[in-house]
Amino acid sequence: MLPRNVFGTLFLICVAFSGAIAMGIFRMPHEVAKAVSDPRLFFAVWVAGSVYTLISAAPMAELATRFPKSGGYYVFVRRALGEFIGFTVGYLDWTTVVAATALISMVVSDQLVKLFSASPDATTPVSIGLIVLLTALNLGNARATQTLHIGASVLKGIAFLLIVGGLGLTSAEAIHPTLPATAGSATFGGLFLAFQAVIATYGGWELSAYYAGETSSSRKVIPRALYGSVIVIMTVYLSMTAVLMRVLTVDEIASTPMPFTLAMERTLGSGGALPLSILMAIIMISALASCILGASRVLYALASDKLALASFARTDQRGVPTCALLVGAAFAILLIVSGTFGRILSVLALFRVLNYLLCVVSVFALRRNAPPNEDVYRTPGHPWTTLIIGIVSGIFVVSSFVVDTHNSVLGICIAIIGTPVYFLAKRRQ
Repeated sequence: MLPRNVFGTLFLICVAFSGAIAMGIFRMPHEVAKAVSDPRLFFAVWVAGSVYTLISAAPMAELATRFPKSGGYYVFVRRALGEFIGFTVGYLDWTTVVAATALISMVVSDQLVKLFSASPDATTPVSIGLIVLLTALNLGNARATQTLHIGASVLKGIAFLLIVGGLGLTSAEAIHPTLPATAGSATFGGLFLAFQAVIATYGGWELSAYYAGETSSSRKVIPRALYGSVIVIMTVYLSMTAVLMRVLTVDEIASTPMPFTLAMERTLGSGGALPLSILMAIIMISALASCILGASRVLYALASDKLALASFARTDQRGVPTCALLVGAAFAILLIVSGTFGRILSVLALFRVLNYLLCVVSVFALRRNAPPNEDVYRTPGHPWTTLIIGIVSGIFVVSSFVVDTHNSVLGICIAIIGTPVYFLAKRRQ
């Protein structure tokens, strides 16, 4: 069994901060700028996405305090909407996090190979080595795990401070745009696509709730951790966006898939890409460690409810779910070797948004039968704030089918593939 009373607010904020911020903030400004060319609207979309994410933390906090068990979305949805839907959410969530682990490890290894001028053939072995190393570090006891993730978050925070400081403190005379600023424009469709890109960048803020069963006092710790995580991530994203707009025009951001590289080269010269690559490697290694740990909690929760092999729910004498960690690492390595991780992530992108919607539905379903004096955190402004989140999430789900029908249908097929596993698990029970 996982130990209780081992993780506090600081660790939970750090693990979410580490897991949420990876490549998204470096690539997504380009996608947003392509959809919205007006500078004021460009920044306003990032602000709107931040506010939406902050509001979304409330239903997650209510569910995590109502059911203080490690495992993330699976735990809440299973209790509110039934075992089959819960299993499907858990199985897809675990697959998505493991695929993200594979993707991040490949991106980091590619950065490291370029930094050390090694052969491109070394990318796959280095990525596998990173997963093995960070899995081994996550196999430590609770104290060692906290030290790893808090330390990684500190390094990550320093990296972001250096990027923001480097771009923000550059004198205005040193900035010479190659594309002049324009008034810009935006359509409703463009604003929607930009908002969707920002929400995707925030993915991972909810990782604090994956450890709800290992906290000292979930009623106090989980809401603080979730709100704290979102506020820290908001601060980083809005600061990064602001300093990027100081150096580049929105048209320039739209013209390059890696706008921060162009911004650093403009402020530091042709060698500006090198320090950025080093800082990005630090940032993504931190995210990789967080993903490896988070995936183990989902698999552990499924196995605890006898919906996966019992060995995945076993812990060693220190309370570490060794088997769940090793299986997640092995599956990530398998995806790297097969080269399918990117495809799986694209196909399962729909379910990240669907999880938000299911959280909202779960809050309404559980509130209907809950006693009025129940000692759990309650979503402020419910039902209106909860309804707004549900409507926006529902629009995202529908638009995913319209805009990316092929991948959405394939995602449903992957979900259906898990159905025999569920019924096999039920039969074994």
